[in-house]
Amino acid sequence: MSEKLLDNLPEDDLMAGWENGSIEEEPLQENNSPEQPPAPGIVINNGDGKDTDASVGVLVLNSTGESVLCGTRTDNNLICGAGGHIQEGETPSQAAIRETQEEFGITPTNLRRIGQITDFEGGRYGKPYIYVCTEYEGEPKVSKEIRNPGFFPIDEFEPEEIKLFPPFEESLKFLG
Repeated sequence: MSEKLLDNLPEDDLMAGWENGSIEEEPLQENNSPEQPPAPGIVINNGDGKDTDASVGVLVLNSTGESVLCGTRTDNNLICGAGGHIQEGETPSQAAIRETQEEFGITPTNLRRIGQITDFEGGRYGKPYIYVCTEYEGEPKVSKEIRNPGFFPIDEFEPEEIKLFPPFEESLKFLG
């Protein structure tokens, strides 16, 4: 791939919300309406102390912006990036950081929300908020959820040869 993955995103979308390399959180509020998905930066509070129906996905890009971090899920052997359910009391960006730490052992130092998957497989995976990360601390490593972590050139994903976790595959569309 000769162009960088982020080149397809409008400049305004890439830079909105950035301050000193990180996204600024919106004020924390409660959202007790299960019918409406939470807005970015809104604390989710369903009162049971467990995972909510809301979720996140994180596309961690290498320094050139041409490869994405992924690994093999230990539960179903599908290829995926970081992501998962938002826990009660978390903002979507907090969940994105936690999931990236849990699954790949790295801490994003900048996140940018680039979209939301709103209509996918009948809502089976909720309506994940999708983030992109281009800088992080640490080195990707194996976890209880992910094995074989590494950066993979996006233009080499062959859906007929590589089985991708459906939400991860759908999130890649945000990169163009």
